[in-house]
Amino acid sequence: MNIILDRPIKSIMTENLMTVGKDIIMTEVAAIFNDYNFHHIPVLDEDNRPLGMISKSDFHQLQHHFTHLELPDANEQNQKFFGSLLASEIMVDDLVCLTVDDSISDAVDIFLKNKIHSILICKDDECVGIVTPYDIIKSLVEPALMSKQ
Repeated sequence: MNIILDRPIKSIMTENLMTVGKDIIMTEVAAIFNDYNFHHIPVLDEDNRPLGMISKSDFHQLQHHFTHLELPDANEQNQKFFGSLLASEIMVDDLVCLTVDDSISDAVDIFLKNKIHSILICKDDECVGIVTPYDIIKSLVEPALMSKQ
């Protein structure tokens, strides 16, 4: 029995998520990724039920190939392209979800078996949080760091 891994997933999930609706234009998603330091944006319906996920990796794959060189034409091309796409057209809709009462160990098993990078956490079919491998690593390492102080 591992005390940390047996804890409920809600103890390490990120709450107060930045989310989008399925009809949001990708230029708005681009702005979110550019303004905030996170890697997954859940796509929810009007009742906060999960519909999909947009990852920063998927977003970067859509960008013009000269974007990393910061060429003006690339940014202009990105604006045109993203202005023509909706979140529903690029989101991944094959989601993995857990409930707030599932354990951290359940999330670890899912990450290892499915090679995914985020799990939505739901309560009564509503998205209430997200967990990533970073959250799990942090939950395992923080107690050891705190004991050294």
